[in-house]
Amino acid sequence: MTFNRRRSTSDCTIRNLTDNGALLVFENATLLPAEFDLTIASKEKTVRAQTVWRGPSSAGVSFLDTERAEPVALDVARQLRAAKAENHILKRRVADLSS
Repeated sequence: MTFNRRRSTSDCTIRNLTDNGALLVFENATLLPAEFDLTIASKEKTVRAQTVWRGPSSAGVSFLDTERAEPVALDVARQLRAAKAENHILKRRVADLSS
């Protein structure tokens, strides 16, 4: 799963998957945000999810706007995050050299 504008990721196990939601199992579910993107590797898709309930190590989520969800591979999201960070560093270098 990804959250914080895809800047943060967390692994989880998906249980009881339905068209409308799922049960997620974590090491620590208390850090789960209210909304996030959930990548379902077995279906090769990503959906927007909303936390419905949470316990110490699990949470129930419902999927938001399942018709609009577009598949985004987690590795692609991580590559994009790394590229944006590198771009920021390069912009800083250019600014320093221009001063």
